[in-house]
This record gives sequence, structure tokens and C-alpha cells, in this order.
Amino acid sequence: MKINTDSETLAENKVLILYILSNVSKPITNDALYSIVVSANDLNYFYFQQFLLDLIEAKYVNCYKKETQDVYEITDSGRNTLELTIDILPGIIKLKVDTTFKTNIEHFENAQSVIAEYTPKSENEYTVTCKINE
Repeated sequence: MKINTDSETLAENKVLILYILSNVSKPITNDALYSIVVSANDLNYFYFQQFLLDLIEAKYVNCYKKETQDVYEITDSGRNTLELTIDILPGIIKLKVDTTFKTNIEHFENAQSVIAEYTPKSENEYTVTCKINE
């Protein structure tokens, strides 16, 4: 059995994030991305955030605001890097991502399509605005 070094684990987790982003057809929120990563590989949230930040700084991932949330998408440079490094990612992790991917994406797309906002008018009165996005 091969024991991974820290640098191999670091690279594997970054490639995992790129792999997931390459399979998403549209930008994805931080929560959705983390949920898919965790379903494939047990990863600490803080390490995940650091890996994602590293990928953004390297210009492999774009981050921008969409309505009220930050969303992420892979760049062309990220796709090129993924093509060169995809072999780092173990097949079992790719299989886990591929099998849980569709279910997770549908769940998050449905959750993001309904938005409810409330505005207090007084201490006991609120205005509620609901939106359904396609």
C-alpha cells in the first residue's frame, strides 16, 4: 500500500475540485461544491477553502457574485491543468464523484431556484418576497 505524501494529497484535492468544476455545466456555489467534494473524499472544510483559494489565485477557477452568493467556475487554464493532472486523481474518487454528482447537482439547483427574502416593517410585521428562478 502506498502512503501519500502531503504534497500528493494537496495536489489530489486540488485536482478533485477542478474535476468537479469541469463537470458542472454552470457556475456552482461554495456549499454545493463542498458537498460534492465531501461526498467523494473526506476533506476538512478549512482545507477545502484553502485549496479553492489557491486555485482562484492561480487563475484556474473564477469566483464572482451572482445575486447574493459567490459562485465558482473553472477557467480555460484550469481545464488545461486538469487535462495534465487528471491521472493524480484515484479512479475510486472519480467514480464516487460521477455516481453522486447528478443527484447532488439537482438537489442544489432546486434549492437555489427558490429564494425567499423578508423585510421587517415593524416589530410584528414583515414583507416576504419569494422568487423562483429557472
